[in-house]
Order: sequence, then structure tokens, then C-alpha cells
Amino acid sequence: MYNNVLALWYFFDHFITIILVYIEMVEGGAMGNVGGVIIYIMENKKLLRYKTSLFNENNVYSQVQEIILKYQDKFKTNTIKVEKVLFEYHYGGMGNNVLINKKITLEKEESFFRFNFKNDSYKIFCSVQGVFMYLAYPIDHSKNY
Repeated sequence: MYNNVLALWYFFDHFITIILVYIEMVEGGAMGNVGGVIIYIMENKKLLRYKTSLFNENNVYSQVQEIILKYQDKFKTNTIKVEKVLFEYHYGGMGNNVLINKKITLEKEESFFRFNFKNDSYKIFCSVQGVFMYLAYPIDHSKNY
């Protein structure tokens, strides 16, 4: 198991499509989990949840922000080039940003999401109800989610 979320970044480029399942990043002035970062990672058939914040580990927050820009195609900047689209970006409302691994299909449950991976089922909990509702809406209203 990783002792520190920073250890993940060392291996990031090699294992991103397997390990990183869900990233939730909240801006410093947002509502909800202000400045928060939640990362769900698969390791040895276990789903691990890491939580930190802009105020506790600014370097982790900066690295997650870079991932949001490098590995998705919804936001574009002049300084960071999209390398490969590995995540589907979702706006979580009021400054909340969510990335979901494109190989994962979330299923909505009562107050959490479920996904299957290698014949096992796992749960993902959003930081606040508002993020859950923003993510649940397309699942409820689209057959092709």
C-alpha cells in the first residue's frame, strides 16, 4: 500500500489506466469540501481512498490540477497540453471538479456510486451530496452514460 499519496505520482504515467479510478478536486473558494482532493485508487483488488486538501498539501493539489488538464479534453490552456484522454471530466457544481477513469462505468445507488472491476464491485462516495447529484443526473437521464 502507498504510504503517501505522493508516492502515486512517481508511478502515475505507468499505471494511470489501472490505478486511478476517481478524482474529485474542489477549488479553494468553492462550496462543499473547500480546497479538497479525494482520490480513489485500485491496488491489489482493494479500492483505496485518499483525502487531502489545498491547505494541507498544496503540492498534491497542484499535481491533481495538472492531471485534470493533461488527461482530459474538456478544459484547454495554453500552458498544459492534453497528452492523452484517460478521464471523463464532470462538473460537480459550485467549483467541484470530478474525473472518472474512462474504463469505469458508474452505477447510481441511493447515496453513492458503484462500479465493477475484475468481477468485484466497489463503492465510491462523493465529498458532498451536491457533487453526487451533479454526477447522478446524466446517469439518470442518459442511456449511453
